[in-house]
Order: sequence, then structure tokens, then C-alpha cells
Amino acid sequence: ASSSPSQDDFHPQTDRRADNDRMSSGWDGVLSILRCPVTGYELVRKNGCLVTEDGSRRYPIVDNVPVLLPEHSLFALDRYEPRTDGGDHDSGAVRHNLRRLTTHLPTLSRNYGTERNWARLADELREIAKREGRRTRVLVVGGRVAGVGAQLVLDSGDLDILETDVVFGPRTHLVCDAHDLPFESESFDAV
Repeated sequence: ASSSPSQDDFHPQTDRRADNDRMSSGWDGVLSILRCPVTGYELVRKNGCLVTEDGSRRYPIVDNVPVLLPEHSLFALDRYEPRTDGGDHDSGAVRHNLRRLTTHLPTLSRNYGTERNWARLADELREIAKREGRRTRVLVVGGRVAGVGAQLVLDSGDLDILETDVVFGPRTHLVCDAHDLPFESESFDAV
């Protein structure tokens, strides 16, 4: 785990709907660990977007959710651009891409060890926090909705949780591609 970003300012909301401004106050801690998924450069807020420190790359913030997708991602960045006509964001292309992907993925089934594993993870993270005297950070990849048993960790008030996905959802804090995670190395205690 890295000690460079401040542990005190990393407090994203668990439910995206509970906070109307994703990039304010507590999100400064998240901004401090965000990196451009292509260059690895730090990002700054500028004109409603996240921009690399050298100004060479720009990522939109849509409905207060940062969208950090590289050009080479299967998920085209321009599909996430904010609408200027005041309408809802069109995610039809995203749904099409997801349908295409999911035809090649195995089906999900009930895993009877899942809840025990989540409980064990939560206990281990609390032990780290106690031993090191700090809050622990968890990155959830594919966090649009909570998975089976995940509530044991996600609803824990003593863990800092950041939920990412390639689509917007009730729990999505940040849109990114799992192949190009946009974070400073060693920013999380568990993924």
C-alpha cells in the first residue's frame, strides 16, 4: 500500500445517487491517485473535465462521474461525452458492446463460498487498518451493481470503497476499463 496520497481525504460515497457532486470535497483524495490511463500523468480538473498535467489528454465528467477510457479501449470515449441538448446520456452503444462481450463470458452461478470470502476480506482489511492506524482502500472493478455477498464489504463504514465499471450504474463512481486502470500504483489495499 502506498502512503503518498492522504488517507484522510479519500471518502467516496458508496451509492452514487447519494452524492450529487462526485468531484468535490472527499473526491480530492481520489483525484490525487487518478492517473491518465494512457500516459500515467496526474490529472487536474479543468472546465468540467479531467485533463493531464501536460494538457495533452482530456477526459469528460458525465453526470458527475469521471470517464477515464483510453482511445484503444473497446469502449469508445466519445460515447460517454456529455450531451449538450439536456437529454439523457445515450448508452445504447455501450449496451451493444456489453452484449457483444457477454456472449463470450461464462454465466454467473451461485458460489457458496462467496459470502465467507467477502467476510474474510473485510476482516483482513480491518486488521490492516488497525495495525497501520489508517483506513484501508478497496477498488471494486465491475461495481455497477453489488455482487453476491459483496455487501459485507461495500456497506462497511470503516473501509474506503471506490467502485468502477465500464458503464454507468447506481454504484459506479468512475467509468474506466479494467485493462487500463487509471490509478497511481499501490493506491489500494484490495482489488
